[in-house]
Amino acid sequence: MRLKCMIVADPTAGDAELLAGQCERLAETRHIATSVREVEELLARQQPELLVLSLELKGAALEAFIAKLQKTTDGPLVIVTYRELSVPRMEELAGLGLEDFVPHPADALQIFRAASRRFHMPFRRHDRFSVTMDVSRADGVAVGRSIDISEGGLCMSAQHPLVEGESILVDLPLPDAVKPLRVRCNILRVEGQAPTPVTVRMQFARLRGREHRRLVTYLAELAKTTKP
Repeated sequence: MRLKCMIVADPTAGDAELLAGQCERLAETRHIATSVREVEELLARQQPELLVLSLELKGAALEAFIAKLQKTTDGPLVIVTYRELSVPRMEELAGLGLEDFVPHPADALQIFRAASRRFHMPFRRHDRFSVTMDVSRADGVAVGRSIDISEGGLCMSAQHPLVEGESILVDLPLPDAVKPLRVRCNILRVEGQAPTPVTVRMQFARLRGREHRRLVTYLAELAKTTKP
């Protein structure tokens, strides 16, 4: 399931194009704009459900534009991205009806989550694959077994006590080498209560370089033999 249309507005075209590309699974068509005028022109021609708007689009017209947009009952969800944002400035924007603020460089995952909250639809940035593997802490203590895995994180069944909001360093035994994939995970959600097994949803953090390529290669192999 995808939105029909979204607009990404940032004064730096390269940044707008990058984020629009990362949101390919979120919206069928993605337009970029580098000024308030371009946003207005796109809104006149398109009917986007989502507008990702950078506060770097400076000018007195920006606040007036936002205020006008928020008064439109069928207007798009507006997610604000920023490089610097003071508390008074955030409160001012919140007074206009804005609720979602994402620091620059914008994390596409936060855009997906905001869209899911607004439209009550399970937008996914990455395919999930059903796979079972042992999940251990970096010190070797077993914490559970995976239920599914994606490029962004994993879901597992665990008896080890885990707490939402905390992070944990885990080892995943990928079949490409003797050395397991070691990755920092942020615990997003824990369902159930110990001592019975709980379901834990975790997001990978700072997975880059060679280790990220190992995971992507593993998932590509899964895609050949299983359905996400």
